[in-house]
Amino acid sequence: MRPDSVASNRRDVWRGGPARRASTALLAGLWCLLALLPAPALQAAGERLVVDAKEYPWSAIGRVNTAGRGFCTGFLVGPRAVLTAAHCLYDFRSGRWYQPVDVHFVAGYQRDRYLAHSRASSYSVADGYLPRTEPDVDDIVKDWAVITLAKPLGKQVGWLAVHRIDSGTLASIKQGTALTLQAGYRRDRPHAISVGLNCEIPGFFGDGLGILHSCDVMEGASGSPLLLFVEGQLRVLGLHTIRASSGAGQSYGGVLTSSVFDPANGSQQAAAAARARGLSWNHGTSPGTDSGALGTPSDTVAQLLRQLGYIAAATDQAVSTSERRSAILSFQRDNGLPVTGEPSIGLLARLIAAIR
Repeated sequence: MRPDSVASNRRDVWRGGPARRASTALLAGLWCLLALLPAPALQAAGERLVVDAKEYPWSAIGRVNTAGRGFCTGFLVGPRAVLTAAHCLYDFRSGRWYQPVDVHFVAGYQRDRYLAHSRASSYSVADGYLPRTEPDVDDIVKDWAVITLAKPLGKQVGWLAVHRIDSGTLASIKQGTALTLQAGYRRDRPHAISVGLNCEIPGFFGDGLGILHSCDVMEGASGSPLLLFVEGQLRVLGLHTIRASSGAGQSYGGVLTSSVFDPANGSQQAAAAARARGLSWNHGTSPGTDSGALGTPSDTVAQLLRQLGYIAAATDQAVSTSERRSAILSFQRDNGLPVTGEPSIGLLARLIAAIR
């Protein structure tokens, strides 16, 4: 039986309320920065990869459904800990915060199926956060929530590592060599995870606590992770909260960096809330063997190999294991990589880099 918030009539899809409309507003505090930014080499509109929600790391990303009235994205960072945007948990129509019993997290959700579901037992939001329809920069850097789930879903579907931003990370971002992507549920595809590849990062805001990125985002993506490839892993670099537009009409995603949850240079309250709920720094966890989730992004790898011409043009038939293995071997040989024929997150990174 499916959870209440994934009802068969799909009433939980995004409804376009004021909280979500606010994410399209131009932020006055960002205007000067946006006006000075060069236009990045963005993907064409709609050019996103729909991925299999059963595969890790996507299995650790899910929908945050609120009382059947709307949804955002959230992601597991521990057995029971989910990060999302605070504004997702506020009902702008009634002017009140949702009760934890109204908040559901559904992991591995794809069309009419899902891997795991839990209600929230509690959640924390930033002290002083004001849920306003026209937020300013101060609102954005406080727009976080840490949800504690009633069930330890992370043990089933895995969880993502949160990356501590250091000088090396900042240097790679400034040099344009950081390999980043954004993944979540959106209004245009509310029942499937889609991924924006190779997000450009043109600048920071809010005294370095916010990142601007160029991947295409829209309503429903609030609370989704901005991910960074580090040492063969995908780690969380930031939490998507807002969309802003420059004077030239260019859209940028606004992300609250993971530094907010770091005791060394972030919010002490955020750090304490994350620590109490088991947020995992720098080390993610793969799904349990009996969870129904897959430990490697096999289908995503096959899709990228197809884009690069290593697998025949798209057909209605799924890629066979032998066909995928042969394509991986060819790609690995062509690029001087260890020849294994096996899909992995590290291989996923090399494929995304090759598409740049």
